[in-house]
Amino acid sequence: MNRKDAPLDIAFLNSKGFGGNNATANLLAPHVVEKMLLRRYGAGVIENYGKRREATVATAVVYDKQAQIGNFDTIYQFGQGLINENEIVISKSQVTLPGFAQPIDLHTTSRFADMCN
Repeated sequence: MNRKDAPLDIAFLNSKGFGGNNATANLLAPHVVEKMLLRRYGAGVIENYGKRREATVATAVVYDKQAQIGNFDTIYQFGQGLINENEIVISKSQVTLPGFAQPIDLHTTSRFADMCN
């Protein structure tokens, strides 16, 4: 099947780690995200954003073309910015990480309800 004619709305990226450190992330297709943003912010805001991001898209196209022929600069900072797992505080309502001013709120109300059917 040609996915250009029938693009997927979502994909799942699964990572298997050593010792049971597994994770799954959902990846929403650009057309799905655009619909969600349009519902939340409206056509005028999205149109303005599209105009502002044209330069970024052009830069990304140049980078992509170079990467496809093997010309790309990778910045890999192994071991930098690590968090000591003993300093992570997890409760029923939030997760607190060292180095971050605000905790992560674990409330159950979806922030995206206004963006979906």
